[in-house]
Amino acid sequence: SAFTVLPAARDGEALLSVRREGGPSAEGLPAEAVLEYEVELRELREVQVLCDGLLLQKTLVRAPKGPGSWELPGERAEVRCSWRGEVEATGFVFRGEAPFRYSRADASLLRVWRELKMKRGEVAELKVAPELAYGPGGEPELGVPPDASLLLRVAMGDWNDVEDVSPSRDGSALKVVESRGEGWQRPMQRYVCTLSLEVEVRACAESAPEKVAPEAEVTMALGGGSVEAPLEEVSRLAGLGAWGVGAALDVLLPTMQRRERAVLRCSQALVGGPHERVDVRATLSSWVRVEPVPHTAEAVVRTVLVEAEQEHERPNEDARCEITFAVRAAGSGALLEEATE
Repeated sequence: SAFTVLPAARDGEALLSVRREGGPSAEGLPAEAVLEYEVELRELREVQVLCDGLLLQKTLVRAPKGPGSWELPGERAEVRCSWRGEVEATGFVFRGEAPFRYSRADASLLRVWRELKMKRGEVAELKVAPELAYGPGGEPELGVPPDASLLLRVAMGDWNDVEDVSPSRDGSALKVVESRGEGWQRPMQRYVCTLSLEVEVRACAESAPEKVAPEAEVTMALGGGSVEAPLEEVSRLAGLGAWGVGAALDVLLPTMQRRERAVLRCSQALVGGPHERVDVRATLSSWVRVEPVPHTAEAVVRTVLVEAEQEHERPNEDARCEITFAVRAAGSGALLEEATE
């Protein structure tokens, strides 16, 4: 006999109603009887079909909830995970559970590593078609035959996102976030930034890094075209002239949050010098806002010495304001006038 599932609901419970079709059953149920089943959902495992069915990703352990729990690694992210692999047809384990680090931008890796979509802390089982794995050649050294589908168990750890922040998006400046900062604000042109700075140079992209100076605290104005003595010294030690490191920071700092720690991987095209790659690592401590006063055609520039508690409040046209001001001579700093009105 056939059955028809009828929609039903009951507060606080899951209820499935089924109507029999046909004659009486061997169990003595009459024709057209309606049966009710109480169903308890004990586990839900998400299955994603990716790459037009070439990759099935079944979640075994969900990502823990918390800040950033929804995030996925970017196209250039450097990923840390562990995985185990077996040949689906035979169950042969060609790789035991072991840590794995890779870059999603590395075209030499199996395509599956660029296509999976996993969150931090998630564990998943992957059914991988040969097109995303070792293909028609297999991998004899591992015992993987030609055109073999694989079953992988992957535990996603963490990753560092890598973003191309170069002005021309040509890969000459790649930002790697090592530690996230606070808030949504970013420093803008003219802002005076305080940061700790390290610089490493590499003769070639894959060679060991050489630190050119100990970590130093420096201050610079974004887009100012000039630097203070400590930053100029670090830049010269790196063989980049007076402004090479400053040029890198002009690219990096506008993308950073307060207290963020990040590395900018710079090519010769960005900073010049004799090195194929220069790594500029910065922790942005704070900044002072320096900005043109509206409606002055940038003839008047203000520096915010103390941030207001209510940042977005402004006096209206009829407000009565009390202000304290001082006028000093540019350059010498001599006090010309001081008053409270």
